[in-house]
Amino acid sequence: MHPIARLIARHAPKPLRPLAYRFLYRRLMAEFALDPALFAGRRVLIAGPARTIDSDLAGLDPGRFDLVVRMNNGLDTPIAAFADNPYRCEVLFHSLTRDARPVTPEHLRRAGVATLVHRVPKRSVFLRTIAFLDRLDPATRLRIVPVDHYDALSRSLGGYSPTTGLVCASVILQALPDTLAICGFTFFDTRYVAHYDDADRSDADTAQRVRSQGHHAPHREAGVLMTMVGQARARGVTVMLGQAVQEAAERIAERERAAEPMPRRP
Repeated sequence: MHPIARLIARHAPKPLRPLAYRFLYRRLMAEFALDPALFAGRRVLIAGPARTIDSDLAGLDPGRFDLVVRMNNGLDTPIAAFADNPYRCEVLFHSLTRDARPVTPEHLRRAGVATLVHRVPKRSVFLRTIAFLDRLDPATRLRIVPVDHYDALSRSLGGYSPTTGLVCASVILQALPDTLAICGFTFFDTRYVAHYDDADRSDADTAQRVRSQGHHAPHREAGVLMTMVGQARARGVTVMLGQAVQEAAERIAERERAAEPMPRRP
């Protein structure tokens, strides 16, 4: 599939890479763009990476969902609630960067990944999408979230980079699934679930790391996500939030209100 494009993506000299990615993005973007119909009218479960994922899933039957969606290291992070296959993941949103563990054909097959969605923050990263075709399991489709969608999310966050989780949730909410359950997100108020990324030893470690990097804006993401959830519900989508997701969003909203300056008296 696209052998010439793959050669260009892998071997274009650095001075020619701007020309290469513009050419490939213009020619192939429409073919690789994620079709919202994948989620429309379906029952979808997003399993995020927060340590609260198990409690969020309590009371839910994953077997009743058509699609389980995960992100990044979720590909090889087992979840006990998925009894038939702890790695179950029909759709994987991934950054394809060195910050995450490598994606292997073996892990894609084990999880049952039918669609891998590359989060493309800028057009130049599309070269990475095309180059990854060489490592893709034949049973897995490779798609991208168009850069325009990413840019719109970034603007809604005041210029901060949206997380893969927000990109994922926003795409699915806009696709109008029948039902969407969002579990395992606390907007970095807690550390990751075991085996996802063990660099942080405590919730405080996670919060401090994200603040120091200054790349994401968790407090803004919480507000943006809750706005999108409200809009989807108004359009008839059944959206179920894990208890920890709801509680984290409420905590952040309360902190934001407390930080607002008091109105001046006339």
